[in-house]
Amino acid sequence: MRLHMIVDGNPKGFVTGHTARRAPQSDQEKMKSILDKVHDAKWTYGEFLMRFFGGKDHETEPNSRHHAMLKAFLCGQSQTNTAAHVVDTMYQHPLSEPKSTHPDASTYFELDKSIDEINYAQPGIATWALRLITDTMGEEFRYLKSPDAGLRVRAGGIKAAAARRATNEAAAAEGAAVAAEEGAASAEEVAAVEGNTPEEVGDGGAGEGSEAGEDDAMDVDDDVPSVGPSTTAAQTQPLRKPKGTTSKDPVVSWDIIGQFSIPKLAAKFQKHAPVTWQIMTSVLKAGRKATETYRPTETIAASVISELVFGNNSWTNLFAMCRGIALFGTMAHQSVYRVGSRLAQCIPYTTACEALVTMSTIERASLIEKFAKPNVDTPPTQVATVCAFSANCSTLSSTLADTHSSSPDLS
Repeated sequence: MRLHMIVDGNPKGFVTGHTARRAPQSDQEKMKSILDKVHDAKWTYGEFLMRFFGGKDHETEPNSRHHAMLKAFLCGQSQTNTAAHVVDTMYQHPLSEPKSTHPDASTYFELDKSIDEINYAQPGIATWALRLITDTMGEEFRYLKSPDAGLRVRAGGIKAAAARRATNEAAAAEGAAVAAEEGAASAEEVAAVEGNTPEEVGDGGAGEGSEAGEDDAMDVDDDVPSVGPSTTAAQTQPLRKPKGTTSKDPVVSWDIIGQFSIPKLAAKFQKHAPVTWQIMTSVLKAGRKATETYRPTETIAASVISELVFGNNSWTNLFAMCRGIALFGTMAHQSVYRVGSRLAQCIPYTTACEALVTMSTIERASLIEKFAKPNVDTPPTQVATVCAFSANCSTLSSTLADTHSSSPDLS
């Protein structure tokens, strides 16, 4: 009821005795109102959502109500009905699943399909999620394959060749000095003890080597003993020629092998490949007892990821190198190396032999440098021991070559 107030014959206003309030809208009425507005704007609902998120360029007017609401939604400020909840609801909705006869029913997790080719929400979201995971894993693998990850070593190289030349020269010089003192040896005899001719002692037995590149290169030095069958001159030539690129990967050594451990490798994967690590560990833990100890999850995950990276890039070979050396220590047959290398589980047999020759050469050079320098007052008996050890190191390569030549080929 409205009561009009009249002052001096003119209405000044009115007094409301009972204010009529509009009944609250139901959720259906609110939705209808919003959809009517979208329809009046001649937008589809998908177009409305794309415009709400700023389109493909994510452009919204700063300091606008639109920008503030979008930020609150994407940042999860509402606590409920977050973006993740909305996506999950879309994926689980019955209407988002195509019928078995629809073409989209075969597009779930189909990386060969673009999301533009998938109409139904459920297979589209599934394919998008899988592509996101594979792209992330690809980024993780790119780092693990890089030199920065510390998972790459070389079986040989110019450093090892330089060590061999320095060892030969130092051993020859020290041997000549000892022989002169005792009056019972000559430079030729010392060279013979070292397993080299006087000419090889003089020039180190190697030409100017160059470091290998990554693609199909390997380190080649003239003084690297052959570790395979050598029946003709053609067979003694390197199988692959070095390219012009330079490899900065460290040469394998006993220090590198000794510092390797599965827990350290697992920690590296957890830090630099978290998506790959969580996928592997979740698959391994599915349906297993929590008290399983014979096949620890972390150990298996680290091993599998190492094989995947080594299979993707043969230069990421630290774990495979350790396995190959362990196989050599157990006198495994060449066929074990061949199968393991094909499965990306270990390095080839010839690479293991080259790595052992390289490590023995480096250790030999270290001993020569420490005990057999002419300016160091070293007892003759100690010098003789070092020279004998050096001779044994020199014959290691020929022993490996003989073993390789005599082993039957089971391929």
